[in-house]
Amino acid sequence: MAITNNKITKSLEFIIVSGLLCLSALAFAQEKPGMTAIDLLNLPSLSDPRLSPDGISLVYTLGEPDWEENERINHIWMKRLPDGEAFQLTFGKEGESSPRWSQDGSQIGFLTERDEDENNQIYLISTRGGEARALTNLDTSPTDLTWSPDGTAIYFLSDIPKTEEEKKREDLKDDVFAFDNNWKHRHLWKVTVADGSVEQLTAGNFTINSYSLASDGSKVVIHKAPSPLLDSGYDSEIFVLDLENNSWQKLTDNKQREGSGELSPDGSFVLFISGSNANFENYYDNNLFIVPVTGGKAQLLLEDMPYSVLDATWSADGESILFLANSGARSDLFKVGVPSQELTQLTNGNHALGGWSYMPNLDAHVATVSTATNPGDVWLLRDGATSRLTTTFNFVAETYWLPKQETIRWQGADSETVEGILYYPRNYREGTSSPLIVQTHGGPRGSDKLSFPRSRNFVQLATNNGENHLHGGKVGLDKRVWNAKEVRGIGRAGIELSYLSPDGEEGYPGNLDCKVTYWLSVQNELEIQYEATTDKATHLNLTHHSYFNLAGAGSGDILNHEVELFADKFVPTDAGNIPLGKLDSVKGTPFDFLSPHTIGERIGQKDQQLSVGKGYDHNWVINSTGKGLELAARVTETTSGRVMEVLTDQPGIQFYTGNFLDGSNVGKDGKIYKHRNAFCLETQKFPDSPNNPSYPSSLLEPGQSYKHMCVYRFSTK
Repeated sequence: MAITNNKITKSLEFIIVSGLLCLSALAFAQEKPGMTAIDLLNLPSLSDPRLSPDGISLVYTLGEPDWEENERINHIWMKRLPDGEAFQLTFGKEGESSPRWSQDGSQIGFLTERDEDENNQIYLISTRGGEARALTNLDTSPTDLTWSPDGTAIYFLSDIPKTEEEKKREDLKDDVFAFDNNWKHRHLWKVTVADGSVEQLTAGNFTINSYSLASDGSKVVIHKAPSPLLDSGYDSEIFVLDLENNSWQKLTDNKQREGSGELSPDGSFVLFISGSNANFENYYDNNLFIVPVTGGKAQLLLEDMPYSVLDATWSADGESILFLANSGARSDLFKVGVPSQELTQLTNGNHALGGWSYMPNLDAHVATVSTATNPGDVWLLRDGATSRLTTTFNFVAETYWLPKQETIRWQGADSETVEGILYYPRNYREGTSSPLIVQTHGGPRGSDKLSFPRSRNFVQLATNNGENHLHGGKVGLDKRVWNAKEVRGIGRAGIELSYLSPDGEEGYPGNLDCKVTYWLSVQNELEIQYEATTDKATHLNLTHHSYFNLAGAGSGDILNHEVELFADKFVPTDAGNIPLGKLDSVKGTPFDFLSPHTIGERIGQKDQQLSVGKGYDHNWVINSTGKGLELAARVTETTSGRVMEVLTDQPGIQFYTGNFLDGSNVGKDGKIYKHRNAFCLETQKFPDSPNNPSYPSSLLEPGQSYKHMCVYRFSTK
């Protein structure tokens, strides 16, 4: 499985569920059902387990789907060990994340949105229960919480807040945002627990990707990059910051990605992870490195590391490094001696570990352990013995048939041993033949695991909007050279464009054969017909992105245009303009265009969604009967009397009001397009539909044909 953190492009997700006859406790044959996709989505998710400093309590987050809001809500749970009943500790409407124990175990810091705050804030709650209190009230969202050794402060990462000038421009709706240019650096901060005072600890033209505080609080290991953009990770390096005198020591200088920097207990070495070999050349697997805290050559800790390292930390005595690593179809905990290089495997089983954390004072590990029958309960490793701490998922194996899993091995083309996982079908009998479905992953670092069978296949699309994929990628279909030919029909003439997008272009699977035909008719209609086929399953959502101003090019803004959108619902988005996965009613909002309203009438209203889009930049859900071409929108320019109607057979239409036009676009006859000098109406499937199964599917399978029609009809009143 190729791993991606891309919000938009988690695509090609398949769930294969089979069944098997079994015997019930009632001593007669009874069949357990296989899991459906809905059953799978309804499973709770357990993550981020943390052991208390005294080792007698456990906190973790437990998430469950909220189908009404179409999102998963996480809350913090606590359990007294070993046999106490788990109970819910927090109840915020928006959920909570990142629980972190104070040094004395009396409080837990966590992140949540409350009181209509659009940003996560740091909250504190007593381990005895009661109401949580807000510790921060920032214009940005903190992440990566770490308590100071003395418990008086919490360190965190957060973006630099907006300047007063930026806030002013935002109020004036004059804040054009270009992600590749207008991002904010992320820096290290701390907040004092007693009074909530916040101090910025780092500043400068760089971004901190991660950090680790020394056990005495005097130094911090920092992984910093030139920017928060994805590609800048190759220019990232490891530094040590002395907090007492604000001095920096650079420890690495290469063109590889590093991560997980941590100071040794005696303060002499820094541990980090890099996907490099000993000469810091690009390497597929992540390796362990140590470097003197005073600087010098970084040393590859284990020359013949047989695993790909996921996370690592120092042991309590500093004589070894503990790490979580991929080992074929499994993931396990290991330790390696420093400097002995003696390698020891600490866990061994048909499982996948996640959410790992280590308590040095207890020499204890906690992690979620996913197996063939358990999605991931929490286990403890201490004194060489393992014990299960939660039983959240006992019901799964009791309720559903789950397939038998078996590891198989074969020799690859490069003579390396390759592992795979064989899932047996229901009613399988030895000696019989069954159809075999083969699912390959993208390698080389990621792989499927012997774990709970949430069978998924991901492809990594090109990212061109931060961590997201937008408008087809860096070189989308709009930037490709298409073949063109003239076409004619009765009462109309047009041009037919065709293009073969090869397998893997911008990350998309399959050879995509596309054709778009533009027709101009004597009825003053621009008709656009889209067609496409593929030889591999892929996602496709084509649209037309022309800008319109019915008063004429260069005539000024479009705020007096009257708009009707025949849609009862629209798709709300988050602060990054990513759909939230739900549909909101337009009733009683500035998004209600069921009757005519001018664009400028409500675009300046105080509304969270208008603020997110810097105006209108959302997908409306067309009130469709499903019977072909239907009227989706009507726009009237009242001075000229010009009218444009938009008809389509698609379920959605994106309405955009030129919020990011800044005068840099020059059209025909030298006309300059400024802020809100034009609008767009784009017929389409819903944005981000690959990640939202409740939306109309954008998946195109081999043997299917993609068809889409849009008509722009022009008239006068």
